[in-house]
Amino acid sequence: MVIIIQHQKKIVSFKGHDAIDFTISSEEFDQIITEVMELYQKRDITFVTNLFYRSIANLLIQQNHSDKDNIYVEHHHSHSFRVAELILKLTDFYMETQPEAILKLMNELEIINKKTLEFILITVALLHDCNYFIDKKNNELKAIHALKSALSAFNKIDNEFREILRKCRHYKH
Repeated sequence: MVIIIQHQKKIVSFKGHDAIDFTISSEEFDQIITEVMELYQKRDITFVTNLFYRSIANLLIQQNHSDKDNIYVEHHHSHSFRVAELILKLTDFYMETQPEAILKLMNELEIINKKTLEFILITVALLHDCNYFIDKKNNELKAIHALKSALSAFNKIDNEFREILRKCRHYKH
């Protein structure tokens, strides 16, 4: 990321997932960072670093640009926020109606508390369309995109993600 000063306004330069350079205003960049931060903080997830918020915002901004020609559905970063909110509502529903299923999942994944589960779910939801790709030549189904995209984007934030979990001792390893 490069910051260029132009006419007293800051312009932030990015390279999209599609390898094309583009720019946005610093105000738009700051707004998306704020939206990311607020999503985590609404769940009282306070162990996330500013660098992590910026990294997630970077990936979402790159996706906004790269999806401008996506033929499937709207993938503006607001879509990822809606997905995160829905996943959290579903998690709350299952915690109320079938807590044993959520606790079993947490135990199998070695997630030691609900805040960590929510942190992981929010992160995966936000990243689920980043670097969106489907291998049509090999008849890959659209349904696989969320996992592939999240894993692809996750590679870019892996060290920060692990460090957050390690520092806060929210992961058993």
